Amino acid sequence: MALTSGVIMSVCDFHRTAIAVMAAAQFIVCAPAFAQAHENGYGPDPDGDTNPATRTRAIANIGATDVKLDPRFTVMTFEPPPGKHNSAISTQYTDKYGVTFSKGLKWQICDGQRYGRYDSLCTYIRPPSGSFAAYYRDDWKRPLTVSFKKPVCAVMTSVYATGGKEGEKFKVTLTARKANGDPAGEANVTFAWTQNTFRWRVMAGGFFLKEDAASVDISVARAENAGDVLQFLIDDLAYVESGCEAVLEEIKDVAGFEVSNTGALVTKSAQ
Repeated sequence: MALTSGVIMSVCDFHRTAIAVMAAAQFIVCAPAFAQAHENGYGPDPDGDTNPATRTRAIANIGATDVKLDPRFTVMTFEPPPGKHNSAISTQYTDKYGVTFSKGLKWQICDGQRYGRYDSLCTYIRPPSGSFAAYYRDDWKRPLTVSFKKPVCAVMTSVYATGGKEGEKFKVTLTARKANGDPAGEANVTFAWTQNTFRWRVMAGGFFLKEDAASVDISVARAENAGDVLQFLIDDLAYVESGCEAVLEEIKDVAGFEVSNTGALVTKSAQ
């Protein structure tokens, strides 16, 4: 998914569905007949990244409340069971969803601070669905790695950067990798942080259209000002295992989503 857009999504919206939830722009390249064209330019490897075949689209949803996700998306939330507040998340979703998380992810209750000391990380904002999210922290600034038992071609998730300031710009990056560790594409979404909402507003992701992703690294960074981002929250992880070209084509006109041709997307809120 090389698209970015913020959104409030309920799990009901995800599962109730009729049509896909992402707006996509068509990929149009004008190039001489002799040139090999792709999102990095022309030629075998113009940007020297050793991965000229990658085609990625970034996607984001900001603030939508009536989004319905295409039924081809598998959507998982972090509502117990399994798990409980502050317990580590790793392989608990492997059997049902084929998804495994790297070290550092924990269940986090986000229920309007009804629990005082327990959900202060949510700063009074609830997750896009239910009362639980997943809290990630790594003091070495390593990304959260999501691994898939069966490779996927599209991934998106709701993201909330803790400790932001109103209007501050953050960038979510999804770096996809093949089973052998080689790159399979990258999508990044830049959005403006806000607390003026009942639930999180940003959902970001990418379509990895040339190479399926066996894993995706998720990282959050401040887009303009100095300062590390060591922790963030995620919820409503969604993915597609096959047919992503068709999914992207069918959902390109759905309201509420922005789609990028290049793998990088700056949402309207951050412009």
